[in-house]
Amino acid sequence: MPRKFSKGAIDRAGNFFRADDSQIDARDWFEMFDPAYEALSHWRTLHAHPLRVVTNTLKSRATSIASSAIVAQRLKRFASVSSKLLKRPEMALTRMQDIAGCRAVLPSVDDVYRLKRTYDLYAARSRPTSPDLVGLRDYIMQPKPDGYRSLHLVMKYRTSNDRFSDCAGLRVEIQIRSKLQHVWAMAVETASSLTGQALKAGEGREPWKEFFRLMSTAIAIKENLPIVAGTDEGSVYRKIRRLARQLKVILVFDGMGGTVDLFSTEDARPAHRQDLYLLTFDAREQKTYYHMFRSDRFDDAVAAYGTAERSHVNDPDVHVVLVEVGSLRDLRAAYPSYFSDASQFTDLVREFCNLGSSSRPFRSDDRAVFPVEYGYDPGETWNVDDDWPDKYSQ
Repeated sequence: MPRKFSKGAIDRAGNFFRADDSQIDARDWFEMFDPAYEALSHWRTLHAHPLRVVTNTLKSRATSIASSAIVAQRLKRFASVSSKLLKRPEMALTRMQDIAGCRAVLPSVDDVYRLKRTYDLYAARSRPTSPDLVGLRDYIMQPKPDGYRSLHLVMKYRTSNDRFSDCAGLRVEIQIRSKLQHVWAMAVETASSLTGQALKAGEGREPWKEFFRLMSTAIAIKENLPIVAGTDEGSVYRKIRRLARQLKVILVFDGMGGTVDLFSTEDARPAHRQDLYLLTFDAREQKTYYHMFRSDRFDDAVAAYGTAERSHVNDPDVHVVLVEVGSLRDLRAAYPSYFSDASQFTDLVREFCNLGSSSRPFRSDDRAVFPVEYGYDPGETWNVDDDWPDKYSQ
């Protein structure tokens, strides 16, 4: 796809979406919105080919380690892009590293670091015409303050094919996490929708934030990982039980379980090897609509994505996303929050509540056994870009 907009024009579009719209006349705002959205959408669509290349490699490597690995890809939602621009006034749209993102969910942390090791080996011998690993951030060994855990890698697309020369230099973010870490992350998204709080962005009421920090620590103990800063191993289960009762966590999650209706906007048919799904989740009505596109109908899918986003641009309760996965089963596993399925998370809550005060002593030498075994330094954080630490937000 040839570039229709200069980087300057794309960054100006980003500046429009971070501007204070209360200072702009409503009629002027709507006139300015369409060209700004067109530039943003074009920039996002340019990432589609690099994303597919990186995702195909990720899927091949992940499933060679664990056949049950779930791999999915997505182009960042407009609402997420504009929200990040508002929170990061210094960030240019063309410098946002996670416009295109893919994710691998593996059974164990051991598997996560086995997969990470394949990228280490690849980086040591990559060709100038293949995607380049340009950065790593390990939020598993060094979790975020809110409890978020995942390995983040960034690939820079390179090619010798003139057809895709306009995509050269674009970045794709890879997230690699264990099943339990994914269950936690999706529960945060679900709770955000159910309670009307921006918990994923680190905002919201303190009891809920504390509850998820404690749940992350309990999962860390289960996976022999460092706990979240500011939490205490000795009291973690007792505090989880207290907050779960206070916030009625089980009732909140179980109460909506199974209430989300799934509607297809086309006739059911067998899934292809890799299909595109346009998901529209209405948090008020607890309904998820999806439209399935064959992978060779990408342009149609992107056009439908843009139409759906524009129609709900001022409705924070409606979430639209375009994702590519291997099957509807994988879609549910990769994005359970869109189907309000938190059963695995509530099973964990019950398990930790039942443990009460029986927290076992945590040996510090347990925490980094498997990373070292696979040649990993727990303190490793590196980058090519000087401003790497600023590139990440969950």
